[in-house]
Amino acid sequence: GWTAYPLELVAVAPGDFATERALHSYFAADRLHHEWFRSSPEMLFVIDQMSRGATLSEAVWAYDRSLARAA
Repeated sequence: GWTAYPLELVAVAPGDFATERALHSYFAADRLHHEWFRSSPEMLFVIDQMSRGATLSEAVWAYDRSLARAA
């Protein structure tokens, strides 16, 4: 296997290679190793929004807006 740790698929979102690169860039602070990232509430929110058809920009905007409403 690629990892010594058990893996759990937490979300799937549509996209192409450019979308994947953008996600890698946006979540760079959460990267553990190569393709592996630490799960976070923001990541789960963004991927959930994208799985519902939002673009990465729209999903990030919605997350920021949800934080502003909670404050």
